[in-house]
Amino acid sequence: MQQVMHFTHGSNLVSILQDGELVCDRLAAPSQSVAHDNIKERRSQRAVPCRPDAHVCDFVPFYFSAPSPMLSAIHHRSVEGYRGGQRWIVYLVTTVERLVASGADCIFSDGNAATWKTRFFDDLDHLDEAVDWEVVNARTWKSLDDPDRDRRRQAEFLVHQRVPLRLIEGLVAKDQAVRDRVAAIVAEADVTLPVTVRPAWYF
Repeated sequence: MQQVMHFTHGSNLVSILQDGELVCDRLAAPSQSVAHDNIKERRSQRAVPCRPDAHVCDFVPFYFSAPSPMLSAIHHRSVEGYRGGQRWIVYLVTTVERLVASGADCIFSDGNAATWKTRFFDDLDHLDEAVDWEVVNARTWKSLDDPDRDRRRQAEFLVHQRVPLRLIEGLVAKDQAVRDRVAAIVAEADVTLPVTVRPAWYF
């Protein structure tokens, strides 16, 4: 099973649980964005060749591993408009196999989907040859000898428009205190989802 994860600010969990789904950026109205505005704009303009009528912002993004360069930016408080750090970032976790078996329209990229160099694929037979697993699973991604490493580290699994909550297998928090707060939000929403602590997914 290939695990994938989507992260969001914890304050967005209430609406996600109430709505019963994750939605793409074009449809979302998060109470707290943790994304770079300029990258969101690029994703709204980046067409997806294997889905001619869609742009990257029409897909719910998942990473193949954690922590990511984007979480590093959040941790170092370099995201314009958000200086809250990483502690209240929560992962929603599932697998490629579960998403595909649901019949969702899934594609994937060989790197950061906002960059023009990145390629997109819709045939899972190409997953292993397209994704640089050594880089994706590495803890570091900066290299003077390999300046493209950062882009490849951010390969994405993308689901068109919506991911129903029933396809999410669990939530991940940074520490026990956050885990307890997230578990309380989940219980209040009358949703059954395990919440675990994984410090290694954070900085």
